[in-house]
Amino acid sequence: MYTALNPTQNVYTQIMSSSNYDKLGFSCFALDSLFYGFGCLAASYIVNRIGVKLCLSISAIADTLWILAIIPPTLSSHNKTKDDMFITSDGFIYTTQISIQIFQGFCLGLKWVAESKYISECATEETKGFYFSLFWGIYMVSMVLGSLIAAFISVNFTQTTFLLIMAAIAALSIVIFATLLKPIPQERYLPPEDDYEIKEVETPEISKGDSFKAQATNKDFQAISQKDLSNGYAHINNSISVQNQTLRVTPISLKEEVKEVLLLIKSKKMLPLIPQLIWVGISVAIYSGILVIIIIDTESVGDDQYKVSQSMLTMVSFGAGEILGSLFSGWLIDKYGNKKTALFNIFLVLIQTGLTLVYLINYKYSWFSYVLTFVWGLQDSSTNTLSNEMLGFEFNNNSQSFSVSNFFQAMGGFIFNLIEGFIKGKQQYLIYTTTIGFLGILCNISTLFFKFKPMPQQLKQSMKQKNLIEEDQ
Repeated sequence: MYTALNPTQNVYTQIMSSSNYDKLGFSCFALDSLFYGFGCLAASYIVNRIGVKLCLSISAIADTLWILAIIPPTLSSHNKTKDDMFITSDGFIYTTQISIQIFQGFCLGLKWVAESKYISECATEETKGFYFSLFWGIYMVSMVLGSLIAAFISVNFTQTTFLLIMAAIAALSIVIFATLLKPIPQERYLPPEDDYEIKEVETPEISKGDSFKAQATNKDFQAISQKDLSNGYAHINNSISVQNQTLRVTPISLKEEVKEVLLLIKSKKMLPLIPQLIWVGISVAIYSGILVIIIIDTESVGDDQYKVSQSMLTMVSFGAGEILGSLFSGWLIDKYGNKKTALFNIFLVLIQTGLTLVYLINYKYSWFSYVLTFVWGLQDSSTNTLSNEMLGFEFNNNSQSFSVSNFFQAMGGFIFNLIEGFIKGKQQYLIYTTTIGFLGILCNISTLFFKFKPMPQQLKQSMKQKNLIEEDQ
């Protein structure tokens, strides 16, 4: 799916601009992000109610329709009078673009919560960094492959043909998601939540199409602890093992689910992580919106199709950076922990900002364009891998934590996509990217104040022995 979606998103604003809908393009991206946020508030409930497989399938249908909806603006650029066809009229284009952004944006919230929940259920405490980095790496392989396809098609075929091919690729993902296998339940260690009187735990054993919430009172915890102490797991560093435990479950309504997501946003545990989640949304708004436009603007040779092709090749470098950054970040998390990975991310934002300023001062397309996009990819994937791992393993209900994450990413994308619609020219690009870089450093620093859960002693010893064996080899 992302093989089609990522390169299409990267050229969306350029296609809209070339069709004289530049303000509409950025506004639609912002609208997409806004409804992405709304979708995230209800995503936890919907994913638990209808299941991961169906949520992903619906999202794939929405993405396919979103790509097809870009064809009318593309055709209008070849129809100067805009009177020959109804589908190239302003009224039809504005109506379809706004409608599809609302639908696709809402489904985007479902997709990311469902994907992240699926990965967290596949991983264990020892392999969480690896699994999330592997997912992000494969996700960005699609960026590389899609950008290469886009670079070839944009030179040899029309934009309409490009969109039809991308829509066909996206449609194939519907079949893949429809046949997705359920993950094998893995043991998770859940920290006690200081902000709630009733402790809530999520177990992969309870998922049969209905939305349930596993609740355990103090009496329940005593029963659990007696069972698990014999195995050497529970109540080590106040963590709780949730595999193969029988918990009292009660149905939960959509209203209650949204209320709990909002309570989680205000919790002491989530607050230090929110700035980083907003930064992830800002980063997406940059590389999927204004970065490609800057690269095209710095090119001095060739027609529009050639410039788009060259910009897609630089996004191949971006995808390579995403792959390498995700794999390295996953290794760093498993080897040295979350805080050192957060420090590494701050360093990457600093380097990325410096390189962006150098590029904008020079304002010329060259090999440095590939260096810039590569470092942007490193930073973006490393930050995403860390935040997804934390959301999946540092909170009791990872469906709700991923909903919070995607909500703030969406709000970051919404605000900064709106701003980017008014940013034009070298001087404004310089001011904007400098401000963004400074903001990115502050957002990532806040992660250092996150209260990480204590690691069970047995797991600490197991990981230490594993590291010693690796060092000996």
